[in-house]
Amino acid sequence: MLWNTAGFFNLAQGDFVALTSYFLYFFYIMMHIAVLYSRPVLTILCLGAVGFIVDKALFHPLRRFNCNPLLMLIVTIALSVFLKNLIRAIWGTSRCRSQRLWRVSREFLSCSDQPHTFWTVGLSLLLITGLYILSRKSFAPRSLEPRPKAGKLRN
Repeated sequence: MLWNTAGFFNLAQGDFVALTSYFLYFFYIMMHIAVLYSRPVLTILCLGAVGFIVDKALFHPLRRFNCNPLLMLIVTIALSVFLKNLIRAIWGTSRCRSQRLWRVSREFLSCSDQPHTFWTVGLSLLLITGLYILSRKSFAPRSLEPRPKAGKLRN
């Protein structure tokens, strides 16, 4: 899916997810901003700004000059290493302990779980179902040609 949208494989995606977690840690634990504001508003805005800057400064010039996909892959590996070291430089390498975000935990098959896990699984299933329905209703693989044989030749 990433290849179809961006035109290259971005091996730094996991590092962007880690950076999101550290932004959330920074706003919620270190700055004591409520989860309601730190998660959806500040974290997404900061990571969106980082993504915009990385795209305009790094990927946009490479795409503009029709760079070799192998070079783009090497650039994403370098970006991954850079983001990992940036996280280590800003937040350090020691483990971070924090208080529980939720006061309620649930027991299911002798496993304790937090409510945000159920929200994450539920929203993921909803998103997967929506994407499946959207892909079935899409006209992308089908031809708009009124003659079936000509449509097969064109596709």
